[in-house]
Amino acid sequence: MTSWIIKTFFADRGTKRLLWAALALSILISGWSALTSYDMSSVFVRVSMKSPVTGTAVLYYDIGRQFNSVHVSTSPVYGDSKFRNVRLRIPYTERLFNLRLDPPETPAGEIAINRLDIVDHHGNVLHRFKLEDIKPANQIQGFSLVDGEVRFSTSEKANDPQLRISIERPVSFNRLKLYAFMLAYQIIPQFLIVFLVFVLLIFIWSRWSDPVVAFMMILAILLAGWMLYHDFQSIYFQLTMKSTMRGDIAELYYDQGYGFSGASSLRAHVHEDDQFHEYHFKIPRNIRYLRFDPSMKAGTVIIKKMELTDRFGSVLQSFQPHQLSPSWEIKAFEFTADGLTVRTTDKATDSQIMIMLDESWQSHARPLLIVATRALIEWSAIIALLLIFIFLWNKNRERAYRFIDGAFVQERLPLIYLGCAFGLILAMVFIGNRTCHPDEWSHIYSANFYSSYWLPKSVDNPEVVKTISGYGTSYLFRVEIAYWLAGKLSSLLSALIYEDYLRLRLLNTALFLFCVLLWAWKARKVPLFSMALIVSPQIWYMFSYFNGDGFPFFVSLLISWQLVDHNSMTNQYLNSADFRKHISGGILFGILMGLMLLSKMNYYVYIAFILCVMAWRFLFESRGQESISERNRLQIKKAFLIVCIALCVWLPPVVYDQYVNDFRKNEKILITAERHAHPALKPSKLRDDISSSYPGLRLRDKGMSLRELLFQNPEWRDMTFKSFFGLYGNMDYHSDRDYYQVVRYTQGAFFLLIFFCVIIAFPIRDVVMILIVILFAGLAIGQSVYHSWVNDYQPQGRYLFVILPMLVIGLDRLPDRFRTRIIPIFSLIFFFLSASSFLWTAIRHIPKLSGCG
Repeated sequence: MTSWIIKTFFADRGTKRLLWAALALSILISGWSALTSYDMSSVFVRVSMKSPVTGTAVLYYDIGRQFNSVHVSTSPVYGDSKFRNVRLRIPYTERLFNLRLDPPETPAGEIAINRLDIVDHHGNVLHRFKLEDIKPANQIQGFSLVDGEVRFSTSEKANDPQLRISIERPVSFNRLKLYAFMLAYQIIPQFLIVFLVFVLLIFIWSRWSDPVVAFMMILAILLAGWMLYHDFQSIYFQLTMKSTMRGDIAELYYDQGYGFSGASSLRAHVHEDDQFHEYHFKIPRNIRYLRFDPSMKAGTVIIKKMELTDRFGSVLQSFQPHQLSPSWEIKAFEFTADGLTVRTTDKATDSQIMIMLDESWQSHARPLLIVATRALIEWSAIIALLLIFIFLWNKNRERAYRFIDGAFVQERLPLIYLGCAFGLILAMVFIGNRTCHPDEWSHIYSANFYSSYWLPKSVDNPEVVKTISGYGTSYLFRVEIAYWLAGKLSSLLSALIYEDYLRLRLLNTALFLFCVLLWAWKARKVPLFSMALIVSPQIWYMFSYFNGDGFPFFVSLLISWQLVDHNSMTNQYLNSADFRKHISGGILFGILMGLMLLSKMNYYVYIAFILCVMAWRFLFESRGQESISERNRLQIKKAFLIVCIALCVWLPPVVYDQYVNDFRKNEKILITAERHAHPALKPSKLRDDISSSYPGLRLRDKGMSLRELLFQNPEWRDMTFKSFFGLYGNMDYHSDRDYYQVVRYTQGAFFLLIFFCVIIAFPIRDVVMILIVILFAGLAIGQSVYHSWVNDYQPQGRYLFVILPMLVIGLDRLPDRFRTRIIPIFSLIFFFLSASSFLWTAIRHIPKLSGCG
């Protein structure tokens, strides 16, 4: 057995590399899972409570920063007058100094508490409180301790009832014990499973000489495993409902222990034909609470049926009337022969129904024979399709390779789907109404300023003040060339197109068209260029309305093209043996770098990346007959020229901007923001009373740790991912959960192939390039996280678009066969995914101009 293992996995150098890579990847996956896991790494304040009304319990915990709006945990409370455990999450890494529990408002009726403790994920008690530790603090009446129960009600007009939980000495937890528990029950088992799966896949890969057949075998195994995992990890919330409200949306929130948030919600667009329709929401199995928002408008809906099912339609639980209760913006909640009639309030925007879950559905299990039969049928279908594919592939292998390597796949097909993408962008340009896109009018006002003026003005100039948003800032406060160019070109087009918003949208769309034409001209030389344009529908959306993100992305792609295309003007200059030969290429590159400096600041990391790429080229790719000293002098002279050109583009507008602001720009910005910002966003509010400022501002100063932001709560990660791959409007129109899952799996397969290709085939110089890409991609993510933590909480995927031109440069080091055979296949897959999201979510549901609905 030992000799067989050594012969199979360690005799071949490539297989040995794969095995070490699988080991490293398994450690990374299991470590990341543990770092971001909620269940195993959390502790809870558990309150056994009964309440006559449905509401929300809120726990404030003091970890040495007093009570604040950041260190808060919430949980629904069911109003069935039965004792139920309410679990409120708290950090296990901090010491607790004080606790405050805000119960639901109950002017009529009495709340009772009979137990209060702190438990881990499995319910093991870590700390017990006495009922005597609970004290009334605010808007509490009738407080008493009788028969082992704390009983109380809230004042008649209570809006902030409070109970204080006395803590004699700070409460802390045995971290070592919790870490050991996580290591034994989560990290090690997960590592072993992942590593063994990788070993199996490596064995399959090493047994087949044809990589395509090996890949399809691996894909079939992963698909079968995913379907089995999917069956046990997902359930469906299904209901039958009718409505007459046009353009309405129903939303389901599920709580996995983090509380309700936009990241843990699903939407369905409601039919308005006054007929019953079925709606399905795919949700994780490990849910704790559910909340259904039937309408975002004032009106009436009728719900006929509401249940949990598995993916085959088998009912796990049918919800009964006693399990449903109105929570917010509902004025009528009646059960009739037709079903549940819900009438929302006159100005409703967020009506809510709490759904009481019991544990009966979790124990519901289908007969093992049915499960095995269905799994056997599915796997048999996968095996049959695999065998058919292998047969057809072996018979037509050479013909398939010729087709993939031919002009249609390499040149015409990408041009077709890029043309389709451009058509979808144009459709959005013309049908989207004037207010449906995020901050578009703030961008338009900034561009219109330069339609009238050639030079920037001070931040307190009346014309600049007109462009200020509720934050007290304007895009004109930044020195960004995009608004100047857009304003001047818009004024030139004003005689042809009357509407300013339409002129500016078309100018932004023209940037995408230019990229398409550039790719059509250089198709064979920059195959990754087209993938960068179609990998995400959010890129199409970015080019479909006017904003400040399209131009820097456009310039960054031009820079990547100049470095990747061996015959580009820049590469001709950098590779020439004469300083003056092809000098126009150096001038062009310097201008592009200068424009990059005059763009959004999140692209500065890209400038640093380009400098590292140039250094990498100097170290690994410089060739020639001249001596090393002559070559070094020549390259330094060329670099000096490029830097001088970039500074000549960047410095004049920056210096002039400081000049018109008396070289006190930052001070003036603070004064202007204080005058014009919304009260909760004023600098003085952040300075003097930060706890009452806008909730998303300066989270670090409010006491939120980086771990809480990035790891303990998945909202930042989920919202960033969704808004990278398709989240439209004011981040309120998103695709189905299945779409994002398929994107994740496709993306994972793509980068897994790249990872193992790097391990097997890359020389050290190209490995260094990939490491540079990984480093700066991590920095791009890091600066987005840091901005959300230190400045303003904005989990937006557009901040990470800077990674795409980095990948264009880095992945150009892939072998020719990978770039010409694998990249086109994944590009086509990404196009279909992007088109489905953009067409069925963005174009279908974005509010439209009158007559375009």
